[in-house]
Amino acid sequence: MTKVDKLKNILIDAWSKETCSPGLRNEWSKENPSLGQCAVTALIVNDFFGGEIMRCMASSRSHYYNMIDNELVDLTKEQFLGEEPLYDDGKERTREYLLGNEDTKKRYLLLKKNLLETNKMKLIHSETMLRNLKEVQKESIKRYLAQFNGKPNNYIYAATTSPTFERLLKLQVIIDEYERYVANLKGIGYITKFGKIAYSRIDLDYWNNIYDCVNPTAEELRMTL
Repeated sequence: MTKVDKLKNILIDAWSKETCSPGLRNEWSKENPSLGQCAVTALIVNDFFGGEIMRCMASSRSHYYNMIDNELVDLTKEQFLGEEPLYDDGKERTREYLLGNEDTKKRYLLLKKNLLETNKMKLIHSETMLRNLKEVQKESIKRYLAQFNGKPNNYIYAATTSPTFERLLKLQVIIDEYERYVANLKGIGYITKFGKIAYSRIDLDYWNNIYDCVNPTAEELRMTL
């Protein structure tokens, strides 16, 4: 999964009827969440990755997307349900051009806020899960080591190849991944001294969808270790 894909996973939860273009708002649904989100999404992508914001036509209406290092990036093309936008006719548009429209500016700021709130919820969930995992790890190691009391060294060595030992190693890998995930969620955005939400173009390598990040779950680990 690329950095842009990981950003899109979070944007899907941040898009809403309110961030949709007014002319399409009555058609917006969670089944087609990218509908009417192209301009504000192109601005968000530009916040993180730079590049150019492009405009073309699609389904008889204007459509915005991004060019990053000469690569076309369009996070909202699914709204056209298979129809390909006319990228060959695309023209660059500046941020100032898009933000000169008061409605676009309002929706862009709302999407920024939604994006930050989405990550706050993910952060709360992740920090809770991380605490639970560490508790499970502590309990499991204590129980695992208790079986070695009075045992010879060769018994202890053989135990390091046991399924339980392997699951303990896997648990540590999961904890390490969660710690990176939490650290990156904390770095997504901040409030400037002017009270505006700002975003740094941080490395998104460890942005993982929270529901795919841990397998097995903490409760499953508690039952098996």
